[in-house]
Amino acid sequence: MNAPKDAEKTVNVPGTSEKIDTPLTQPRSGPVRYEVIDVHGNNHGPFQTMEQACRYVSRAWPLQEQDPDRAGVGWDVQVVGS
Repeated sequence: MNAPKDAEKTVNVPGTSEKIDTPLTQPRSGPVRYEVIDVHGNNHGPFQTMEQACRYVSRAWPLQEQDPDRAGVGWDVQVVGS
């Protein structure tokens, strides 16, 4: 039984290890900060780390859950510039 010619090729053919000329990420212009948005749409913060934002939430609204859709039932965290 003969394998088709394509099956004889290896993964490491010339060209697969070439440098990509487009970087996957862009350099940041400054530090990332976080803000907490409450159930009423008010901003709290900024916080320097996500951990600080989460600690604030756990103290301020211990019985509320995160509301990533911002439907008015809880809090959410957003990234803000410097």
